[in-house]
Amino acid sequence: MKKTFDSIDTDNSGFIDMDELSNLSKALGHDLTPQELDIVFEELDENKDRKISFAEFTTWWKKGRRGKGNIAKKLVGY
Repeated sequence: MKKTFDSIDTDNSGFIDMDELSNLSKALGHDLTPQELDIVFEELDENKDRKISFAEFTTWWKKGRRGKGNIAKKLVGY
């Protein structure tokens, strides 16, 4: 999971921000709408600090990458 997280965290800040999540969506060929990206980001950002930590990413991953309306599944393409 850390390798996957680090590949998304392109600025090496230790967090995934909205731009990195959007870039991931596009790179995977699942160009989400701004509204869908907001929903995914909100679901992953448990403490609402506008950045996704590795711990938050891990929690989401272990939950089966699910969320409201399965938009997160659309992000990762399954």
